[in-house]
Amino acid sequence: PVYVPPPPPAYPRTVTAGPIGTRFRNGPGTGYPIRYSVAAGPKFSAVGVTTGEMVEGENRWWKISDGTFAWVGATIEKLYCEEAAAAADEQEVSLK
Repeated sequence: PVYVPPPPPAYPRTVTAGPIGTRFRNGPGTGYPIRYSVAAGPKFSAVGVTTGEMVEGENRWWKISDGTFAWVGATIEKLYCEEAAAAADEQEVSLK
């Protein structure tokens, strides 16, 4: 049988600040100024995701509805792995 990964999440999507809290920046990296921070627990609306600076092995950043960016590693919800889906799609095509 061929593994068919689940579809990526739809946006907007509700995301929760992780146990250490979440910083919201002007861009997808620690070099961008912090616009504001929240403690653990608040929910916010992600309208998409982008790649940015690699932090602790994670380079994906949520794009927030207010125009800021939050590192995926600082949230409870983690992203569906698009890279794994692409690899599975390539494998499925080669099997046909």
